[in-house]
Amino acid sequence: MFQKWCIVIRIYVRGEFMKENNVYEIKENAITLFKGKDYSFLSNMYSYKVEFEYNGLTFNCVESAYQAQKDPSRADRFSRCKRPDMAKRMGSNLKNIRSDWEDVKEGIMRELVFIKFSQNERLKERLLNTGDVQFVEGNTWGDTYWGVCNGVGLNKLGEILMEVREILRNEKITKNKYIKEI
Repeated sequence: MFQKWCIVIRIYVRGEFMKENNVYEIKENAITLFKGKDYSFLSNMYSYKVEFEYNGLTFNCVESAYQAQKDPSRADRFSRCKRPDMAKRMGSNLKNIRSDWEDVKEGIMRELVFIKFSQNERLKERLLNTGDVQFVEGNTWGDTYWGVCNGVGLNKLGEILMEVREILRNEKITKNKYIKEI
């Protein structure tokens, strides 16, 4: 008698188990690549005319500020970094990452993305002009925590971008309503 065996594999990604077959549902009109002149501004690597302050230091992109938080005692090195890819490489090579990193990294990313779009009116308007389209950090390098690769992933960055867009939209509605009432 022949028996079929079904093996369920749970993938462990940076501190959490992904759901079985963790296929991320991508809507038809979703923005799936944060590249090119239309959507590169959504990327954490975007540094064209972007500068913001975080924890007393000035950064030229979210990626540099995010990597700096892995070891705050060396954050100034990241703030001086002119290229986001170099900041990512430096962050990947850190030996002494803070012990609570897995617990705080998502909150730090959420805060940095909010700062990026709330402190820059041009970027805020571009984000708000995307309407209600779904953001999916599509990639080919296997990042299934912040993005989606081959249809699988948690898409944390995409979710954060949509959350920040909603917060900024509601903030704008509240301000406009307040101004009209005066």
